Amino acid sequence: MVPLRTPRARTSRWQVVLAHGHYEADGVPPLRPSWLISDGEIDATGADYIALGHWNRAAQVGTGRIPAYYSGSPDLAKTVNVIRLSQAAGVTVTREPIRWD
Repeated sequence: MVPLRTPRARTSRWQVVLAHGHYEADGVPPLRPSWLISDGEIDATGADYIALGHWNRAAQVGTGRIPAYYSGSPDLAKTVNVIRLSQAAGVTVTREPIRWD
């Protein structure tokens, strides 16, 4: 139950990783079972961006070396993450509101 246990080697200009699990900075399991994601595993991916799922709220996690974000549930967060990959600016992440017209 460790989704980032064995990261893939980089094979393209941009490496985007998707993972589903619960973030625990030190990787120590919480009192309930879950797929775990730790700071060390995030950093070991060497990815340009990691899109995470499992949390209902939007949040940036990790050490900051690798951009790793939960977008949260659009119904609860009322936002989505917009990711831009640019040679000039690198990776930028913004949260944009959802309009429910």
